[in-house]
Amino acid sequence: MFVDICSLLIVGAVIGALARLVVPGYQPVGLLFTVLLGILGTIGGNFIAQEAHLHSVGRWALAVGISAVLVAIVAAMMRRGSHRNHHLPR
Repeated sequence: MFVDICSLLIVGAVIGALARLVVPGYQPVGLLFTVLLGILGTIGGNFIAQEAHLHSVGRWALAVGISAVLVAIVAAMMRRGSHRNHHLPR
């Protein structure tokens, strides 16, 4: 159990970092959130790959792709939220 959690964190960090490299431009997403998105992408990618009977490379490509989409969505939401805060009266 402990080894599984550690493996998921390490793989999530690697997948999250790869996802950030794939998404162009600046992403205002921190390291821990990147790892979390990488973990979610890995879980989602593995589930979809299992259902689609994909193996090895397809499974990893799907995990990176899902994580990249998650990073892009979250980064866009965070950028949009930071722009809103600048227009508020002080």
